[in-house]
Amino acid sequence: MKRFLSGTLWSMGYLGAYLGLTYLMAGISPGFPALDNLAGQYILTALAFLALLFLIHRKELFRRGWFAAPGKGDARHALGLAAAGVLLVTLAISYLFPNFFQSLFPKELEEAFGQLAAEGVGYLYLIVGILGPVMEEILFRGAILSRLKSWPLGGIILSSLLFALFHLNLYQGSYSFFLGLLLGYVAYRGGSLWLPILLHVAYNILSGLFNSLPPETLDFLYIQSFAAPILGGILLAAGLRHFRKNS
Repeated sequence: MKRFLSGTLWSMGYLGAYLGLTYLMAGISPGFPALDNLAGQYILTALAFLALLFLIHRKELFRRGWFAAPGKGDARHALGLAAAGVLLVTLAISYLFPNFFQSLFPKELEEAFGQLAAEGVGYLYLIVGILGPVMEEILFRGAILSRLKSWPLGGIILSSLLFALFHLNLYQGSYSFFLGLLLGYVAYRGGSLWLPILLHVAYNILSGLFNSLPPETLDFLYIQSFAAPILGGILLAAGLRHFRKNS
């Protein structure tokens, strides 16, 4: 229990360090052209934080193999099914209960996404689709989960809760917790960060592509029924079963 409590304190320290870097980059941005836009601030903050994590966890990275080969190829196919299942469930629920989820979506987040898109759609997909998932997986399923490994189940739950709180809004936090449980299980069971990174990247990019579709296309895909969450649940269960069997 002492090791778990110590890991919890380390986890809070990681989050504090990230927030500190975020405010630092925002504070010095007027004097640096590369930080004049939101994309530049986020990219440099993420890279600086990754460098800090690499420095602290260099032994895990180079000796214990956070980035070891993910094992059997079948597990990757299972993760594809799991990603499709999570995506269908999340988007279908958001679509079926739009007023509830719209009330949770913060205006500041909408403005931030709009600003990133205005600076370039490529920046949006680079940050939300690739850099964000990579940094978050190294932080939550790498640094934090490794500190909480003395109690694997508790570590997965706590890292998922911190992952939800990390987003600082109820809209993303409401589904990030459950996504974190899945990613934590995949990282623990697979013994590598490659698998949760691939799953997280796939989820974010597919979410962005789905959300960019016109309403009439979404109407056709969801068929205005519970078919999507049912299909998503089946795909998710099948993918996880296949992953567990082959990992």
